[in-house]
Amino acid sequence: MTRLRQSGPAILFLVAVLSSYSSPAEGGQKTKKFPSTQNNTESEWQTPKEFREGSNEEMRMVGSDVAQRNQYPYMVSLAYQRNDRVYKFCGGSLITWNKILTAAHCVTESKSTKLLDPRELTVLLGAHELSGKRNDAQLSRNVAKIKIHEKYNPRHWFNDIAILTLQHPVKFSASISLVCLPAQGSTYMYDGRLAYAKGWGHTKEDGIASDFLRHVTKRILNQSKCRQIYKFNEYQDHMLCAYEPGKGTCQGDSGGPLVVKSTGPKCKYEQVGIVSWGIGCARQGYPGVFMRVTSFLPWIKMNTQY
Repeated sequence: MTRLRQSGPAILFLVAVLSSYSSPAEGGQKTKKFPSTQNNTESEWQTPKEFREGSNEEMRMVGSDVAQRNQYPYMVSLAYQRNDRVYKFCGGSLITWNKILTAAHCVTESKSTKLLDPRELTVLLGAHELSGKRNDAQLSRNVAKIKIHEKYNPRHWFNDIAILTLQHPVKFSASISLVCLPAQGSTYMYDGRLAYAKGWGHTKEDGIASDFLRHVTKRILNQSKCRQIYKFNEYQDHMLCAYEPGKGTCQGDSGGPLVVKSTGPKCKYEQVGIVSWGIGCARQGYPGVFMRVTSFLPWIKMNTQY
């Protein structure tokens, strides 16, 4: 689901769209083979009560199941337009009426901090099926502006976070609404918590992108365990890792949200991570790595204020 890392000194960036056509962003999970080895929710990002997620999410998010239609109304797909066709390549989440949270590597050129041309990007909202035969997105919006973190490092994937500003605001509905974020100032670590990831990425490491939105359940590991697994100075405090045997993210899921059940009274779920990188797709013993949202709350707030 995320970018893949391959063995050796070179980094292979896998594309999350049709293999015969290269996307402008590297939406695949980075792969590199190493040796074996109580929180309230910020009210300003709160979704209106009548438009929050369906109550049966926890019953369906097992393995790599197809999500129910309108189950994740904050989930968006990033796509690009070429030759009158639209190609999906990354995920993201709706955090305000015109802001999308995603990964920086989704909206920059390969191994670079150079931004993609926002005029070529489209955000698809309220979607369930995104295939060559059918696109059931309820709304599409062009991108007016791309903002990546000032300290984004494309070599080591540090600070892999970006915010997109839509050209026009969205209207909330049963299929389109906001995700909640943790409260400003939160330092909660989420160790041991069950978390839920979703996307239209590949259903296996050498497979093809899913036509339907899918979801998996993973457990968030503590930081010491994550550092044991990723020993090459690549795992940082602003990251979190999550793992469940046989379940994981893959190419094309980059930028999508990792959420947990909220402990606050205002929101059912809150976003705690952004799909970033990992070793393969659900490989035994290797958790997926996400940007830790609580580490970026001040940056997110600064770039969503009006």
